[in-house]
Amino acid sequence: MTIGVFMNPHASADAEPQLRDLREAANGLGLRLHVIEVGGEGDLATAFATRADALFVTADGFLHNQLRDPIIALAARHRLPAEPHLDRLPQ
Repeated sequence: MTIGVFMNPHASADAEPQLRDLREAANGLGLRLHVIEVGGEGDLATAFATRADALFVTADGFLHNQLRDPIIALAARHRLPAEPHLDRLPQ
C-alpha cells in the first residue's frame, strides 16, 4: 500500500521531523510513502494524479487552512481515504 503525503515545499524544515516519523512508521508497517510537494492549489491536480491508496497531509497551516476544502473535495472525488482529522480542522 502506498500513502501519498502532501507537504508544503515552503515549509520543508517544519515537515522534515514529521516525514522522518512517518517513514519510520511506514517501514514498520510495510507501507510505502510517496511525498508530494503541494505549494498551492495549482499543484493539487498533479498531486491527486499520483497513484496512492490513501492520503496524509503534513501538519502545515497553509495546507490545512488555505487548501483544506479543495483537498477534501478532491479526496472525496478520487475516493481516496484521507487522515481522519482533515475534515474537522478549524478554518
